Amino acid sequence: MLRELWSSKPVRTNLIGACIVWSVSMFNFYLITFYLKYFSGDIFENSLLFALSDLVAYIVSGYILKKATTTKTLLISYSTSLTGAVLLLFFFNNLTMIPILIILSRVGITMSFNTVYISNSRLFPTKFLASTYGIANLISHLLAVLAPIVAEVPNPYPMLLFCILIGVAMFASLFLKELNNGKDSDSKLEKD
Repeated sequence: MLRELWSSKPVRTNLIGACIVWSVSMFNFYLITFYLKYFSGDIFENSLLFALSDLVAYIVSGYILKKATTTKTLLISYSTSLTGAVLLLFFFNNLTMIPILIILSRVGITMSFNTVYISNSRLFPTKFLASTYGIANLISHLLAVLAPIVAEVPNPYPMLLFCILIGVAMFASLFLKELNNGKDSDSKLEKD
């Protein structure tokens, strides 16, 4: 099965791209989560705000994904997150702006996390879905274990890495092609 998965160029390209965007989304999601303890204010109120921002992100990303392609949805998600993170790097001394910018970054990265999970069925033929979920999930979890370590590094390095990784994921998402659009995509792939 893995040999067949790797032999098709569109599937192979999507698998590499999916592993990158899954890894960045998961790493950054957990980075912000572990970084939460360093934000001013009550940890419980901050956690509640994160939960509410996640709810908004899930709804918004689902709506956008319903109307647009995976690539466009990821670019919107990563742009939202990158905007919050870059502004946070510039306004890290402004205590009133920090929660808003962190929530903006969190909404964007949660949108991307939701998008990569849902879009797997769009990026791969049905016969490869379980394998691609497993491969992307395994690789992203292996890299996400570094998030708590990076969260402990002094400022501004965690958010700087956050921004760099988003740039990498935005570039990788440009190569994703939706192969499974409701038609018989398996026969189309055999021709490639």
